[in-house]
Amino acid sequence: MWARMTILSNLSALTNSWRECGPCFAGPKKPGRAQAVLEIGDVRIDFVKQQVWRGKRPLHLTAKEFAMLRLLAEAAGEPITRERFLDVVWGYTSFPTTRTVDNHVASLRAKLGHLGQAIETVHGVGYRLLLAAGEKEGK
Repeated sequence: MWARMTILSNLSALTNSWRECGPCFAGPKKPGRAQAVLEIGDVRIDFVKQQVWRGKRPLHLTAKEFAMLRLLAEAAGEPITRERFLDVVWGYTSFPTTRTVDNHVASLRAKLGHLGQAIETVHGVGYRLLLAAGEKEGK
C-alpha cells in the first residue's frame, strides 16, 4: 500500500510539473490563456478547446480518443507503449487490456481519415504519431 501511495504521489508531482511547463508544442501564450494547436495537413487539433477539425468539418472524438491523440502529439514522434496509454488514458482505477488500446487506435485512425495513416504501429511496442518536418506548430 505504501509503495502504491508513493508511486501515485510521484505521478501527481510529475503531472503538476507538466501542467506548469505546458505541452511540448505550445507556442507563444496570450496573457491568461495557454494555446496549443497542432495542424497536420487539413487536420487542426486544438488542445485547449479539445476540438479536432478536418477541413471545415468538426470531428467528434471520444474523451479517450482525444486523450490518446494528445499523448501521441506530445511524444513528438517517439513511440508510446500500450501500457503507457493504459496508465495515462485509463488510469489505475480500471483494468482494460492492451487490446483495448488497439481498438481505440483503430477507431481514432478511422475518424482522422488520411491523417490516421500518420499513427504508425511500432510492432512489439505501441504507436507513434509521424509528423513531417514543419508540420508540428504551436499557435
